[in-house]
Amino acid sequence: MNGAVPFSSAPERFAIVDAGTNTFLLLIAELFDKTLTIIEDAHRIARLGSRALASGSIGQEAIERVLQIALHYNKSCQQSDVSTLLLAGTAVFRTAQNGAEVFSRIAKIFQLSRVYTRILSPQEEAQLSYLGSTFPILQRSSAAALVIDIGGGSTELTWGHGLQPHLWSSTPIGAVKLWEMVQAQRLSLDEVLQHVSAQLALVTPPFHSPYYAIAVAGTPVTLAGIAYGIPYTRWWEAHLRTLHREQVQELLRSLWNMPLEARCSHPAIHPDRAEILPAGAAILWVIMELLNIPALTVSIYGLRYGLLLQLLQELKGVELEQLQLIDTRVSATAR
Repeated sequence: MNGAVPFSSAPERFAIVDAGTNTFLLLIAELFDKTLTIIEDAHRIARLGSRALASGSIGQEAIERVLQIALHYNKSCQQSDVSTLLLAGTAVFRTAQNGAEVFSRIAKIFQLSRVYTRILSPQEEAQLSYLGSTFPILQRSSAAALVIDIGGGSTELTWGHGLQPHLWSSTPIGAVKLWEMVQAQRLSLDEVLQHVSAQLALVTPPFHSPYYAIAVAGTPVTLAGIAYGIPYTRWWEAHLRTLHREQVQELLRSLWNMPLEARCSHPAIHPDRAEILPAGAAILWVIMELLNIPALTVSIYGLRYGLLLQLLQELKGVELEQLQLIDTRVSATAR
C-alpha cells in the first residue's frame, strides 16, 4: 500500500435502497481498504406511481406491495451484516400528496445500526445518477459525457466531464406517467412522440461538444436485452452494450404494436415492466433524435451507485479516483 491510508481498515457493509416511481432497488456493497465489492444488487418492481398521476396519491395496493418488499430487503441487510443504510426517494415522493407519509412508513421498516433517509430533489437525482453511471466507465477520464436516466416519474439528462456533472435537466415525464397518459387519452405513437418532444425541448440545454452517451435504468437495459437476446433474468449482461438510434426506433415500433401478452412472455422483458416499456422506449428515441445521438452505451449502474459513492465520501472520506470497484457479474470495464 506504500503507506497509503485505507478508507476502511476492516470490512464494512453499506446498503442503498432506491425507492422510485416504478422500481424499488437494493444495493449492498462491502468497503475494505480501497476496494468496493458489490454483494447484492436486487431489483423489484413496486409500481408506487401506478395511478398516482390520476389520483394524486400513492394507492393502498402499491403501499402494501412496497412495504412487503421493504421487509424482505431489511432481512437481506440484516443477514448480510449491513451496518449503514441510506433510503432515497425520487419523483413519486416529491409529487404524491401522501409521498412523505409513505416514505416514512418505508423507513421505519429498516432496523439497522444506522439508517439515513432522503427524498431527492430533481437536481440531486440527476447529478447522483450521473456519478453512479460514469464511475465504472470514466473513473479516471475527463471525457465529455451525457447520462440519460429514464425513470417511472421523471427523466433526467446530465452533461459533464469525467465524474463531474456540469449541466442537468429534469422533466416530469417517465415511463409510468407517460404510459398512463397514453391509456387515459388513447394516444397514438405519433401523438406520444410529439408530446414527449415538446416537453423535452423545453428543458434540454444546448450542448454542442461531442460526448459519450450513457443510458441507465430499466428501459435501455431491457431494450439491449431484446436486441442482444439477453433474458431478463440475466439483465446485468446488458452492461456496456451499444444501442444505435435506428435499433431503438425499430424496437419502439415493434413494442408499440406488440400485444401486452406477447410482451409479458418475451424472455428479455420482465413481466412487470412489459406494460410501460413502449413508453420508456418512446422517451429514449425522442432524446436520441432531439440531441442527434447516433448510438449510446447501456449501463446497469446509475442512481443507487451514485448514492453509495456519495455516502462513502461523506462517512469514510473515500477518494473516488483511488477506489477499486469489484463486480463479478460484469466483465472488465473501460476506465
